[in-house]
Amino acid sequence: MFSQNSENEEQDTFKHLNKPVKKSTSVKIDSSRFNLHDIERPILTEKDLREQYSFEKLESNDALKSTINYLSKYYSPNRDCFLTFFLERVPFFKWILEYQIKDNLLKDVIAGLTIGIVHIPQGMAYSIMAGLPAVYGLYVSFFPVLIYVFLGTSRHLSIGSFAITSLMTFSCIERLEGKYYPVIDSNEFDSVTSPIEFNQTTSIPFEMSTSTMNPEFLSNDPVEAKIQISMCITFMTGLIQIIFGILHGGFVTKFLSDVIVTGFTTGAAIHIILSQVNTLLGISTGKVTIPFKIIGNLIEIFKNIHHTNLATFIVGLVSIVIFVLVRELINEKYKQKLIMPVPIELILVIFGTLFAYLFDFHDKWKIKIVGDIPRGIPTPSLPPFKIVPDIIGESISIAIVSYALNFSMAKVFSKKYNYELASNQEAFAYGMGNLVTSLFKGFPACVALSRSAILDGVGGKTQVYGLVSSVLMLIVCLALGPFFKTLPNAVLAAIIVVALKNMLLQITQFPEIFRRSKFEALAWSITFLGVVTFDVDIGLYIGVSVTLMLVIFRSQRPRMTVLGNIEFTDIYESIEICKEAKELPEIKILRFEESIYYANVDNFKYKVMKYSKIDVNETLKKIHAEKTEYAQVLNEQEIIKRRIQILMENKGIDNLAYANQEEMDKDLKAVKENVESHLTQIRTALPIKHIILDCSCINNIDTQGVNAFVQLYELYKEIGVQLHFTFCKPCILKMFSKTKLDQRLDYEFIYPTTHDAVLHICHRKTSRKNTPNTRKKSVEQISIEDNILV
Repeated sequence: MFSQNSENEEQDTFKHLNKPVKKSTSVKIDSSRFNLHDIERPILTEKDLREQYSFEKLESNDALKSTINYLSKYYSPNRDCFLTFFLERVPFFKWILEYQIKDNLLKDVIAGLTIGIVHIPQGMAYSIMAGLPAVYGLYVSFFPVLIYVFLGTSRHLSIGSFAITSLMTFSCIERLEGKYYPVIDSNEFDSVTSPIEFNQTTSIPFEMSTSTMNPEFLSNDPVEAKIQISMCITFMTGLIQIIFGILHGGFVTKFLSDVIVTGFTTGAAIHIILSQVNTLLGISTGKVTIPFKIIGNLIEIFKNIHHTNLATFIVGLVSIVIFVLVRELINEKYKQKLIMPVPIELILVIFGTLFAYLFDFHDKWKIKIVGDIPRGIPTPSLPPFKIVPDIIGESISIAIVSYALNFSMAKVFSKKYNYELASNQEAFAYGMGNLVTSLFKGFPACVALSRSAILDGVGGKTQVYGLVSSVLMLIVCLALGPFFKTLPNAVLAAIIVVALKNMLLQITQFPEIFRRSKFEALAWSITFLGVVTFDVDIGLYIGVSVTLMLVIFRSQRPRMTVLGNIEFTDIYESIEICKEAKELPEIKILRFEESIYYANVDNFKYKVMKYSKIDVNETLKKIHAEKTEYAQVLNEQEIIKRRIQILMENKGIDNLAYANQEEMDKDLKAVKENVESHLTQIRTALPIKHIILDCSCINNIDTQGVNAFVQLYELYKEIGVQLHFTFCKPCILKMFSKTKLDQRLDYEFIYPTTHDAVLHICHRKTSRKNTPNTRKKSVEQISIEDNILV
């Protein structure tokens, strides 16, 4: 099968690997050649490895058993289980016992006061953005923050009101106008900014308390109806997040990669800024019903821009200029020297409220103001669950987006300060915060990127800052709220616009994303354009869909790498990227760099055949032609023999001249030898005799993937090429066992490492050459009789 020259060449080529040895002997690695420590061990197959060393039995994971173990650990009716469950769900009692008062308390108090001060204007601003009275933003800045102190695991997350969740809530509320509350004429009534007399007990308008409900609406008062819709959205958002936490469903947000989140938030920032233009100009615009909301809003703005209130515009412009100057020239420039940043948001709110009161902005200049803010906390109540079918889609979107934003920011700080997060407990904490907030007429809470950055900048150390912030917000709700009655809405709009500067500037990251990965740049672009072109929720669905399609596309078309051996080592690297890596004669080493499942199994088989450099179909045609010829001759001989036998029986003839059995057997043997010779020539002519599949990158495999292994194994076996498998992970071996592949696939050709496979092949070649007369039937020469009917 091998010529003398080829034998010498092979010996020279393979000698750097190691001397061929029997499986039962040790392999002595020459350290001078391998540049490694001396290693002695036998050449091992996977079967040898598991027989000689202690391996657990390969069993598939029992989902039911795992569930029972989890339930018994956390939900068994005993004291230890209850204590474990309680500490898992309320981690406050874990870390508070280790709290370092001397090192952390002062920093946490300063951070809490700073964040509380920022919460006041942002809470009111984002509440108005959500289509609700300003006071409800104060509740969102109190309840979720307090609950997160006890349930959260991040030390630097500022939960509360945020622009994106407010915008998504407003979009849902606006969509239900006319179905659950009367259509509002923006030229006659402003449901948010008009001063409304509130009932001190219920925090709803007096006119609502005495009005007759229209059965078609949640309320005849649009403000109250919007509050109830917001309550239901918040309740369902919290419930979904709690379910995520309990059922370990946080994996859903993994489809929102950092690139998708960046594209989504950048597009949302444009929507948010555009939504504040009306307030900054003091104009009212009609409701946009077309899918392209930004275009529709721009059209409405330019249609009404001649109604601009100059006084409102000046107030907004001055607020923006002052905010930017203080933020960029003082807070950013001197942040290392300042104990805490200048609370410019609160300063603008205080002076804006004061000037509006002294100069009567609302009556004299028609500048819209916040209006009455009632003292106290509203009485808890349940949301109207009958509207759940109409808001469940938005609730799921808000739950996923807020969790993704929250946890992404939490991971940034956990890596920076080296502490652990509990992803499922985080989802539970966010959900409980939203659930409780919904009972007090709040809207969905989320992390605010700017507040979290401020919290980190002022040196906040633990969740204790949240207690301080909550106390400050409680004081505002119980006593100070009414003092903000005359605060101009334009000041709050200015705060929102400037706060979103960094989010909008994320667009400058696109060139770097494009340079790093074209796929990620495509996902970013489509998500961003989807949000900008259509709407926030539609853009989110587009982004998730794009992510899924890219995942499927990548997994369907993975790389197949050809590996070569680096001389004098047991290292095998890609021959494309490593010049020292050389292919071995008659051996092709391939690495498939993806899990194998039904969507890419055809691509896997195609690439194995392509990179093996063997025309399998043409070779099979030649082999089948030879076998068919032999089968025809054999069949003809059998027919002749049968006819002779019948003739002899019928005529009673014992001896016929042409019925010489020995002659027929001799002819048949000659034909058989000729066919075998041709088959040997066909197989010997193949450039590759062994294919090694490096499975180190295959993390999962399904039934179709296993079947592909079998098909390739048997296909190559028929043409005289042996398929070997290396680095098979437990998941692959489990599938082999579950699908009974171990009964069809010889475990002799599964190895723990690629080097074991190569050494074993070298040993087999040498053994065959040294004992030509006693060579057993090999996989390269399949018996005619074994395959004659294939």
